[in-house]
Amino acid sequence: MMNRLAIVVIGFTLPGFVCSLQADPSEILKGYKDQPWGASAETVREAFPDSYLKAGNKEIAALTVKGQPPTLHTVYSFMMDQLYFVRVTLELPMRPEGGKDPDGKKMIEEMVKEKYYPDEDARKLLADAKVSVHVAAGSNGTVVVMYENIGIFREAQAAQRLAEQERDEKRRAKEGPKRQQALQDAGVPDLL
Repeated sequence: MMNRLAIVVIGFTLPGFVCSLQADPSEILKGYKDQPWGASAETVREAFPDSYLKAGNKEIAALTVKGQPPTLHTVYSFMMDQLYFVRVTLELPMRPEGGKDPDGKKMIEEMVKEKYYPDEDARKLLADAKVSVHVAAGSNGTVVVMYENIGIFREAQAAQRLAEQERDEKRRAKEGPKRQQALQDAGVPDLL
């Protein structure tokens, strides 16, 4: 009798508990935590004064924020000064000391699925918004969760290409006549 009562209690309470764990998948459409997609590196850096900003060039930058366990660190990636990608590296409890942690990865994948992809509507919502969440096994037993707004990435990539084209056109307009003359002086047309 006691076992049946326990099963009934669990049957009624567990679904409510699981539902309470599920976040609104639309929250990730806005950004990662308090940092909105498309935010500038400087805006995100203000939220994390102890962070380290590494800029590859004017178009690409990464802001690394040291985490609190189990988070080892979080890296915010920017293209054309717009946040489009976040990588969270976790050191999970009871992880293997060396190599990959396939069990930890699987557990985190299940949590991500439950939180962001609980049903087909949520999957469609994220796909339409071009936002995704992926999990990978890192080195030394870490698990990496990656949040990406591919829509912002593609827009920034297009803006980057346009900026490069404009720079090239300006350079050609400035150097073109001089270079044409240099080719003539070098006798290049006679070699063709």
